[in-house]
Amino acid sequence: RTCFMRRGDEYLDVNPIYDFAHMPGTTARLETDDQLKVRMDWWCVPLPNDHTGGMTRGDRGIIFERPEHDGITAIVSFFAFDGKLVALGADIRDEAPEKGALTTTLDQCRAREMQWSEDGQSVHHGEFTYHNLDENTRLCAEITHRTGSWKRNSYEEPLTHEEGDLFCAYIPAEQDSYAYAVTPRGEGASACVVSNTSACQAILLEDGTLMAVFHEDGTLAVDGRTVTGSAKECVILEA
Repeated sequence: RTCFMRRGDEYLDVNPIYDFAHMPGTTARLETDDQLKVRMDWWCVPLPNDHTGGMTRGDRGIIFERPEHDGITAIVSFFAFDGKLVALGADIRDEAPEKGALTTTLDQCRAREMQWSEDGQSVHHGEFTYHNLDENTRLCAEITHRTGSWKRNSYEEPLTHEEGDLFCAYIPAEQDSYAYAVTPRGEGASACVVSNTSACQAILLEDGTLMAVFHEDGTLAVDGRTVTGSAKECVILEA
C-alpha cells in the first residue's frame, strides 16, 4: 500500500471511519466490514509472492511485485522520482469475479478541498494531484461523510461515535491494467508510460531517463535506445 503526506495529518485518527476495502495502492474487491472480518487472520498468513524486488539510484527508485490474494493476481510496479510517484498495474486477473468487482485505489485520506482538471484526467486534492495515465481507464474521486468507532479496530476500545469526511480516488478495474501518477498539487506527471505489460513495465521521464522493470527476459526499444533485461531486473538508464 502507499501513503502520501505533506502536512502530516492526512491520515490522523482516520481508522474509525476508514473504508478498509479502499487501501491506497492496492487492487481489491469492495467489501463491507463484516465481509472483511471473516478474513482477519489472513494478516498472519504468508501469501505467495516469489516475484518481488527493486532498486534505488540517488533520489529515484523502483519497487515491483506480483501480489496474489483471494484469487486476485497482478503485475505491479511503483516508480519514484523527483518527489513524484508513477504506479503501473498489468495482467490483473480475478479467479472469482462473482465475489464482486475490483477497484484500484490511489488514495483515501482526510478530506480537503477537491477540484477536477478541465480534461477530467486529473483531480487536485489537498497537497496532491492524482493523474490518470491510461486513456482506457477512468479516474473517479469523491468525498464522503463516514461514521464509525474505534471499537472496529480493537474490542478493548469503547463504542464511541466518530465521524468525518474522507477523500477517495480510485480506478474501477474495467480493464486488466492501470497507470496513474501522484504529484505535488498542480504539477504534471513528468513521465510517460512506454510499456505496461506482464513482460515489462517502464516509464520515460521528461529528462530522458528510462525507468523499467523486466518481469521476463526481453528487450525494450524506446527513444532510440534498445535495452535488454533479465526477469526480475530493474533498470534506471539516464539519457
